[in-house]
Amino acid sequence: MLRLEHLLARRLAHPRRLHKGLRDLLFLGIAYSLAIVLLALGDVGPGMASWLAIPAEDYFKWEPLFTTPVIFFSGLLSAAVLHLLARWLGGTGSFEDTVALIGPATAWATLCTLIPDAVIGMLLIAGVIDPTRWMADIVRPSPTLAIIWVYLLLYVAAFALLYPMVARLVYGLAASKARVAGWLAFIVYQALLLVFIR
Repeated sequence: MLRLEHLLARRLAHPRRLHKGLRDLLFLGIAYSLAIVLLALGDVGPGMASWLAIPAEDYFKWEPLFTTPVIFFSGLLSAAVLHLLARWLGGTGSFEDTVALIGPATAWATLCTLIPDAVIGMLLIAGVIDPTRWMADIVRPSPTLAIIWVYLLLYVAAFALLYPMVARLVYGLAASKARVAGWLAFIVYQALLLVFIR
């Protein structure tokens, strides 16, 4: 974790840090859109009902069209929430620096789900995993569901560590205040994703 903190701190010194943070969010959105394409080609759907009026069997066919903008703008919104909360808690950093670090922090944490989703999509396409069995296994107690929960918990843990780290580095907040700002920013980020991305 110290290595990640060092990398984030180095980003703050880069003259194009804002550009890099925005680029990280954009590339993350594109990468996840491609992972969803793989799942769609693997002939599976989301494991839970969508808030959007798209039939479950067609959801992964449409989701790549809006995944990139949802991830990008959710990242910007979480940076704005973190900025406002950190300033309210006495921090002295800038919104630009927050975006510069939210980009890589969001990308690194999301690798916990992006990589497994992409691998699962490739295995479905290759016929190693049966789509019907997969869909049954992700909605009932099974080893498959246990694996999914493991990588989802890793995802949450990564955000729980990285977003407060951003608050500490950018705003100089104490650990307890950084956790409040970081965790609330993550809740906003994830809430928006839950509405659109399944």
